Amino acid sequence: SLRDDLSASSDQLSTRMDAISERAGEAQEVVGELADSAVDWANGNLDEINSLSARLSWLTDEIAPILDDTAGVLDMAEDLAGQLNDMLEEGRAAGEIGAEAASSAENAIRALRSALSQARASQNQLQSALEHLKQVVARGEDTGSAVEALFESFRIFAEDCGEVAGFSAQAL
Repeated sequence: SLRDDLSASSDQLSTRMDAISERAGEAQEVVGELADSAVDWANGNLDEINSLSARLSWLTDEIAPILDDTAGVLDMAEDLAGQLNDMLEEGRAAGEIGAEAASSAENAIRALRSALSQARASQNQLQSALEHLKQVVARGEDTGSAVEALFESFRIFAEDCGEVAGFSAQAL
């Protein structure tokens, strides 16, 4: 039934969002360490430069699959919003949903779609920040501001993914 499909989609979404949040937390910790390493770089410490380079490589390797996974999760959440909307319309047509419940459901679906839009925008910003960092490293330039921009983009992205998870739960 549609309700069972929605429940299964919601469970899958929650599981994937939890996994992304965990991986995002790990990457966020490394970004913090990178910021500290960037300060040491400015002081000319060769060991720290080598450590920073290794951490940057690890970070760029880790963020790419997170972005890929998140794209799939956001697609699933969009599908969930569509299924909820279909269920709402079917309930209305059958006279099973009152005006107040329908209005509440519409607001929840709208909030979910808005959160999805914001999460996709922050995902794109994170991708841009990651690409910029790769270019800065390739050119051998100071990575301090690029790492800070990546950290900020990641923070916003993680918050936006949390909002999607929250609004998905509310919509159900």
